Amino acid sequence: QGVLPPAILSLITAMVPSVVRLLANMQGLHSRQRVENYVQIYYFSFLFVQLFLTVSLSAGITTIIGQLRDTVEAIPTLLAQNLPKASNYFFSYIMIHTFMTFAFTLMQITGLISMFVLSPLFDKSPRQKWMRRQSLGLQKWGTFVPVFTNMACIGLIYSVIAPLILVFSMIYFGALWVLYRFYPPKLSDLELGATGLFYPTAIRQLMTGIYFMELCLAGLFFLVRDADGNATCTAQAIIMIVTIAFTALFHFSLDHRSGLHWLSSRPIFKQLMAQTGSKGKDMHVATKIFQSPCQDETLTSDPPVLWIPRDGLGVAEDEVVHTRETYNSIGISCDGASLNEQGKLILGGQPPDWRLK
Repeated sequence: QGVLPPAILSLITAMVPSVVRLLANMQGLHSRQRVENYVQIYYFSFLFVQLFLTVSLSAGITTIIGQLRDTVEAIPTLLAQNLPKASNYFFSYIMIHTFMTFAFTLMQITGLISMFVLSPLFDKSPRQKWMRRQSLGLQKWGTFVPVFTNMACIGLIYSVIAPLILVFSMIYFGALWVLYRFYPPKLSDLELGATGLFYPTAIRQLMTGIYFMELCLAGLFFLVRDADGNATCTAQAIIMIVTIAFTALFHFSLDHRSGLHWLSSRPIFKQLMAQTGSKGKDMHVATKIFQSPCQDETLTSDPPVLWIPRDGLGVAEDEVVHTRETYNSIGISCDGASLNEQGKLILGGQPPDWRLK
C-alpha cells in the first residue's frame, strides 16, 4: 500500500521492453512489425505476471504453494481468497500511473533529455541528429499497447472482487482518452507500418483477464457458506466453470487460422471466386510472393548518399566536387547541414536521399 511501491515498480518495468526488444532482434525476425509484435506478446506476459499475479498472491504465497501441491482444484478458491487483499494496491497503482502518464506526455521529459543531453554527446553527424529529431516522442507499438491491455485485464478481474476498481479504471481510461485526443501519440515512423498485427493480439490478450475473472467468480461462489458451514452456491460455481469452457471455445474461434471460416462458405463468396477465375490464382501467387520473407536490405535498398555539413571555409563544397568527379557511383551532398563558427552542427533540412526511401 502507499504511493512509493507503485512508483518504484513503474520505473523498474520501464526497463524491461529494451531487454525484450534486444532478445527479439537476436532471433532474426524479418521485419520491425514482427519485432514489435513479439515485444507486445512477451511484454504483456511480463506485466500480467509481475503486476497482477505477483502482487495479488504474494501475501500468502507459502500457503498457496502448500495447498496447490495437494490439489489443483483449489486454484479458484485460492484466487478468490488472496486477490481481494491487493485491491488497495491497484487503486494506488492506477492513479499513480495516470498521473505519471500525464506528466511525461505534457512535459515531454524524455524528449528534453534526448535533445539537450543525449544529442550533444552522441550525435556526431547530420544524419544522426536528423534521425533523433524524427524519432522524438515516438512510441513503440510493442510497449504502448500492452500497458492498456494489462490495465483492462486488472479492471476486469477485480470488477467481481472489488467493484470500486471500475471507478478508477474509468478515470484512467477517460483521462487518457482526453489526453491523447489533444496530444495524439506518435506511433509510427518512416520504416514501420502497423499492418494490423497489434489489435487482434490485444484482443486475444484481453481474454486472459476474462479467464481470471471467471475463475475468481467461481472461487467466490465456492467460498459462500451457510450458518452450518455448508456450500450454498455450488450450482453457480459449476455454471461459471461451464462458462469458462465456452469462453475457451470463443477464444479458439478468434484465431483466423483455426477458426470456423463461416464467411468463405457463403454463396456470395463462391460467386465472386467463380467470376475471377484465373485472376484469383494470379492474385494468390502474388500474395505468396509478397508474404515471403524479406530479402537482405543491401539487395533491395537504394545506395545511401553521404551527407556532410557545409562549413565557412568551403572545405565541404570542395570535397563534394572532388568525390563526384573521382567516384561516379558515390552520392554526396552538403545541403541542409552546416557548421557554425563554434563548430556546432546546425540542421537546415532533411537528408538528400530522404525522398528515395
